[in-house]
Amino acid sequence: MADLVSYFGWNYVSTIATDEDYGRLGIEAFKREIKTRNVCISIDELFHPDYTLPETKAQISTIVGALKADRLAKVVVLFCEIPNAHAFLEEAERQGVEGKIWIGTDSWGDKNSILSFRDSTVGGMLGVVPSKGNIKKFEDYMAQLTPANTEHNPWFGDYWQGTYRCSKERIAHLNDSSEGGKQNRSLHQVKCDGFSSDATLPNAAKLELNKAANVMDAVYSVALALDNMIRCEKGRGLLTNGNCPSITNGIEASDVLTYIKNMSFTGKLGFPIGFDKYGDIKGEKRFSSVSNCDLLPYNIICPLTEEKVRKLINSSANKSCNLDPMPTSLVIDCIDVLLPIITKMINLSLESGLFADDWKCALVLPLLKKSGLDLLYKNYRPVSNLHPTQTPGKAKNLSRWEPGTGPHADSIFITSQTSRGTDGIPECHSHAVVHRVSLGTTKSRATPNAAGSVFSARLEA
Repeated sequence: MADLVSYFGWNYVSTIATDEDYGRLGIEAFKREIKTRNVCISIDELFHPDYTLPETKAQISTIVGALKADRLAKVVVLFCEIPNAHAFLEEAERQGVEGKIWIGTDSWGDKNSILSFRDSTVGGMLGVVPSKGNIKKFEDYMAQLTPANTEHNPWFGDYWQGTYRCSKERIAHLNDSSEGGKQNRSLHQVKCDGFSSDATLPNAAKLELNKAANVMDAVYSVALALDNMIRCEKGRGLLTNGNCPSITNGIEASDVLTYIKNMSFTGKLGFPIGFDKYGDIKGEKRFSSVSNCDLLPYNIICPLTEEKVRKLINSSANKSCNLDPMPTSLVIDCIDVLLPIITKMINLSLESGLFADDWKCALVLPLLKKSGLDLLYKNYRPVSNLHPTQTPGKAKNLSRWEPGTGPHADSIFITSQTSRGTDGIPECHSHAVVHRVSLGTTKSRATPNAAGSVFSARLEA
């Protein structure tokens, strides 16, 4: 999080957190880090973690009001669990807070539920989350765990009761006369709201399991460090002068950290795991965003949300192209099924800087600019029928650079370079080039795309 603040050059931030271990300790660590980077804090507040209490709601309302009135900091770091984040953002939306860039934690920074809020509220939000992945064998094991077979684990007791309102009911009382004398035993049955019998009890498959690999890697890091300490050979240790750590009278945590910093291994998801001089993991960090491009730096290309792709498709003309004869009306009818796929395709193109070859083709038809004109080259204009999937991506790219916006106040436009046939009429193929022109000048140049190469598209009939 501190790296994000430094990278974008934000000098003022506001820090909001829940007043419990997760929020309080997390935000304190963040504040210590940004203090070394000359970043100032505008508003610094804690609120009670139970957002359902009337006094907590009033507390949140007061904090949100202060954020809305604040003109120093655009950036708000919200360090809390996802239910509290929802409650806080709901209040921000209710009060009409706009123009803020929220930074979310791993608890809520990549949750799709954030997309339910208006763009004006959460647009520009950034989430910092660890790389996640699924381990099928572990998921299969968790799917077998129910309230009936996890009584030995007190953490599961809280989970079943809090999530499914499970409780134990005594159904019989037995006298056990086995060896060792008589012993009274009670038989219990687990009851959970919405589940009629033991055969349909809830299981642990719905727990958020994609962080399990990170926990496994963390445990393995400590275990591997301890193993290396125990196996240390004199003169080849990692302490001063090649000394080995003392393990006779207990192990020093600082020695374990020293060995963790100097190890590397392959993690459960197959990625290399290593640590920097601070003990922080070098592995991949993942940033997610709810992007409002007006709030982010000019050099960032924002991904589309499904909501925006839906609007673009629904606003498309009800026409089709021979490159893909599927009518727009059919796409709209099947939008709920196709939307995630189309959005993913466009965002992958933006992220990778690659434009699919099929999207570079268009059917170019030369049409007279005005009826009655002579059949001369200068009187024709090329009209391109594009592949339907190009339209949302094209609209997104062009809307990112509007005339008069951004620090360079550049404008973007597209020209088609056609060649003449023997009769002087443009042939049905052309080369479309995106130009970037600084306002007030006449110089034009090709615009690099996200990968740094020239963004051009070959249009062929």
